[in-house]
Amino acid sequence: LLQAGSAEALQAELTRALAFGRAPHPVTAGALHDAAAIAWAAGDGVSAARAPRGDVAEPAPGTRLALNPLYARGADGRARVVWPSSRYEAEYAALATYPLDVPAPEPEAVAGSSLRLDALARTRAYVALPPRW
Repeated sequence: LLQAGSAEALQAELTRALAFGRAPHPVTAGALHDAAAIAWAAGDGVSAARAPRGDVAEPAPGTRLALNPLYARGADGRARVVWPSSRYEAEYAALATYPLDVPAPEPEAVAGSSLRLDALARTRAYVALPPRW
């Protein structure tokens, strides 16, 4: 069982666990009395919680990836997050799991081609976009 003070806090915990390859922080059922939101996890109750794996955590090998559209390339070869508006930044910046600055990114890449790229895909610096994006 996972607890959060709000649905947004629960979503943030699950997203961070996914992005950083760690297990979500569990709590006991008794600690959920005043929780505004909960998430259930399947298991035997004995084994330690583990990080999410599979298609939820990382795109399948061979998936075409693109640099997250929030990044803008600088003259120095790095890409940095550029928020579309100050309101968007105020609402989402604290929840972001992607690095704010990425060295020498490729415009497109393929999942499974390198450990570095797979880590960037897990943090959502690279994403699988629809064909007409």
